[in-house]
Amino acid sequence: MKKLLLVAGVVGSLFATTLEQRVDALEKRVTTLENRLNQTENVQKTIVKKQQTISKTQKVLVSEPRIMTCGKIKIVDFSYQSEDVGLDKGYALTFNIKNEYNKTVKGVNIMIGMVDNDDDTLIKEHLIKDNLNIVPKTVAVVKDTYIITDDLGKYLATTPKNKIKLDVKPLKITFSDGSKVKCDRW
Repeated sequence: MKKLLLVAGVVGSLFATTLEQRVDALEKRVTTLENRLNQTENVQKTIVKKQQTISKTQKVLVSEPRIMTCGKIKIVDFSYQSEDVGLDKGYALTFNIKNEYNKTVKGVNIMIGMVDNDDDTLIKEHLIKDNLNIVPKTVAVVKDTYIITDDLGKYLATTPKNKIKLDVKPLKITFSDGSKVKCDRW
C-alpha cells in the first residue's frame, strides 16, 4: 500500500508539474495574444486617423475652386514706342493685363504675336515677368523691351495701333500662393 501511495504521489507530482508548466505556457500565449491585440488596435487607430486626415484633405480639395484654363489672363490694351537698347534699336511694349482669376497673379509667361492687317507676323516674343502683383479682377500695366529691326521699328512708328492686332497665348501663370497653371503651347 505504501508503494501504491508512493507511486500515486510521484505520478501526482509529475502531473502537477506538467499541469503547472501547461498553465505557464498558456499564460505566456495569452500575454502574447494580448500584446498582438494591442498592436492591432494601435494600427487600427493610426489607420482611422490617417483616413480622417485624408477625408478632411479631400473635403478641402473639393471645396477649393479648380483653375483649369489659361484664358483668364488677358491683354486688354497695349502701346509701343521706340527705345534704345544699348547699341540696338528696340521697342518698349506696354501691356494692360487683366487678371480674371480669383487669385493674385505673381508671374506670367505669355507668347505675344503682333500681326498686321495682312496677317503678317511682325513680332512674336515671350512676355516673362515673375515680379507681378495683379490682384483678382483688376488690370495692371506691364512693360517689356524688345530688340527689333529698323524697318519694323519704322513700320510700328507709322502704323496706328488699331491696324495691329495681338495674338496672345498664355503659357504659364504663377499665383502668389505658389500654385501654377501651365497651358498648351501654340
